Amino acid sequence: YNSPEDLMENVTDFVRQIYVDPDQGAEFARLIDTEEEIRNFEYQARRKDGSPAWVSVNAHAVRDEKGVLLYFEGMSEDVTERKLSESRLKLSKEILETLNRTNDIQKLINDILHLLKEHMGFEAIGIRLREGEDYPYYVTNGFPGHFLEAENSLFARDVAGEIIRDSKGNPYLEGRCGNVLRGRADSSLPFFTESGSFWTNSTTKHLAEKSEKEYQGRIRNRCNREGYESLALIPLRSDSEIIGLLQLCDTRQNLFTLDMIRFLEGIGASIGIAVSRRRSVEALRESEEKYRLHFENVTDVIFSIDQELRLLDITPSVGRIMGYMPEELTGKPIGELNVLATDHLKEAYSDIHHALAGNSILAKVYELIAKDGTRKFCEVSAAPLLHDGKAAALICVARDITERKQAEEWLLRERSMVDRIMRTSPAGIIVAARDGRIVFANKRAEEMTGRAYGSPEWPITDFDGNPFPQEELPFMQVVSSDNPVYGIRHAVLSPEGRRVYLSINGAPIHDEKGNINEVVFSIDDVTEQRRAEEEISKTVGKLKRGIDDTIRAMAMIVEEKDPYTAGHQERVAKLSVAIAQDLNLSEEQISGIRMAGMIHDIGKIRAPAEILSKPTQLSPIELELLKTHAEVGYRILEPIAFPYPVAKIAYQHHERINGAGYPQGLKGDEILIEARILAVADVVEAMASHRPYRPARGIDAALEEIEKNRGVLYDNAVADACLRLFREKGFKLENVSGYSGSCGTRRLEERPLRRP
Repeated sequence: YNSPEDLMENVTDFVRQIYVDPDQGAEFARLIDTEEEIRNFEYQARRKDGSPAWVSVNAHAVRDEKGVLLYFEGMSEDVTERKLSESRLKLSKEILETLNRTNDIQKLINDILHLLKEHMGFEAIGIRLREGEDYPYYVTNGFPGHFLEAENSLFARDVAGEIIRDSKGNPYLEGRCGNVLRGRADSSLPFFTESGSFWTNSTTKHLAEKSEKEYQGRIRNRCNREGYESLALIPLRSDSEIIGLLQLCDTRQNLFTLDMIRFLEGIGASIGIAVSRRRSVEALRESEEKYRLHFENVTDVIFSIDQELRLLDITPSVGRIMGYMPEELTGKPIGELNVLATDHLKEAYSDIHHALAGNSILAKVYELIAKDGTRKFCEVSAAPLLHDGKAAALICVARDITERKQAEEWLLRERSMVDRIMRTSPAGIIVAARDGRIVFANKRAEEMTGRAYGSPEWPITDFDGNPFPQEELPFMQVVSSDNPVYGIRHAVLSPEGRRVYLSINGAPIHDEKGNINEVVFSIDDVTEQRRAEEEISKTVGKLKRGIDDTIRAMAMIVEEKDPYTAGHQERVAKLSVAIAQDLNLSEEQISGIRMAGMIHDIGKIRAPAEILSKPTQLSPIELELLKTHAEVGYRILEPIAFPYPVAKIAYQHHERINGAGYPQGLKGDEILIEARILAVADVVEAMASHRPYRPARGIDAALEEIEKNRGVLYDNAVADACLRLFREKGFKLENVSGYSGSCGTRRLEERPLRRP
């Protein structure tokens, strides 16, 4: 409440409105009736917003001169923080005692949930723990059965019921629980903490206010549908790993504070560590059992030899490697077994005597002969079994490394072959270590660059001589992306100052753990290719300029024929290019539009001059004759090998998307997009300019025409782009009579009826 007056005005029943526990209100009333002084009476009060607060009251009776009780006066103190601290301290102590009391994870979690519910009063509480790839509920208290059945698994599934997985193969976990468990917690959002917890005091308000993006993932909303308003999801961590979460739900609103969430995060950390440790103990116990079974069924051969060099015993695994049954070998002297290759006998006897003298043998390789005569390679380790300080026997372990030995020999052959290939390759080959050191460069690489690759400085530039960004160097790209790169081009300066142009491919070489160990590069000298490209570029430039000059010459032919529309084609071309750029067409399309715009009326050279300059309305025959200019233009342009469909664009520039145009009556997408653009630009320029048979109508009238027939005669996107250029981006048609550059000008200047 904001003031005593606010309290008195809004509280009509003090006991019911203020006391959370009516029994505490009754106790306070009893004290007033029976005591002269009230000391440190504590009760839980209800704030104006409904949230609870602890209050401590000290008061004494005030009486008149006759001893009649007038009232009690005293002081109330907010002790909420102290009570919360005491409660949390007690809860923490009891939880720690529980954590240290039992190794049974099921009982441990049950006891902790009981303590949390008893101390904090939440209606429903549960703990999820990782089980395989999912995080089902391990223990719950207060949740209805149908809720647990629906929410137990967090897997997202497709319409076929299959688990949805991400690019790394991990199952996608749904809901807010999935967000917390997968670390999809953006702490910049108010409902996530820096430690990755989610909390809200009103799921209804949260759902109404937050966008789908802010949810950080697909949300199920079952908590809200179940009526739970206050919701907190606390990750259970062991070091940096999330092993589960603590879930607290209540149908009441406003039960959480950030301070409480942080306290619960501390509890969650303790639970996570304890559960992880107990699971580790269980895993260790299981591991020891597996180790015992593995030892008893070991695939290596374990055997013992006495002082007389007799084989005392041997494991059954000898049959798999050597083809002998144990009883065929035990009790016999080693020399009679005929299992050692002749050239290894002397070395083997020497090692055995060395071991019987009290020394160990570590991973010595011997060549053996199996029962079927095949040769085997075994790696043998031996240690003396001491009795009274002397070696009574040897305990030996033999491992079959035949396949490894064969692989090593094959690898040596392969490496030798690769080395020969690399050294004689016509391409430069370089191998760099993970830290960037050059560990190999073949002769061709050194020939290309004019220096050994051990040189400390390499002036590297792009093909234009500019510094090459460090992060774009092939080595840096391969190391940062762990992927091959192809066709990276840069230049280096030879000691003589000559720029050498290189094209580089690079790929990572991984170690057995999948980490990048080295990076290999193949280098091609493209200096001559670069020079050829430059020559080609110059030639192409000359050709383009030649085409442009030809286009201008053709445009001038039309203007000579029809001087009244001089400049029309150029202005149409400029407007068409601007529209195409606004629509983000490719540079190739824009170039084609520019060319076609400059000569789109080339066919008018066949029209009689008296028709082109006639100041009155054309007759139907004259109009039909003039319409043939599109087809005439196509016949003129079609044989020319333009790099763009110039002839078709000019041919279609009088087509309309509803089929009302000419000469073919094309509709919609049957008309090239370039022609649809040219059609709009042609209409705008023509209406905004003077003609012998009429004055200029102005740019406003032209734009109104485009807007009115948008989607009827003119393409929607093209029309919108044209309107946007004039009305929003300030585009101007230069040298158009009656138009000063802005679409708001309506006054037409009086000018001679000529074509500008």
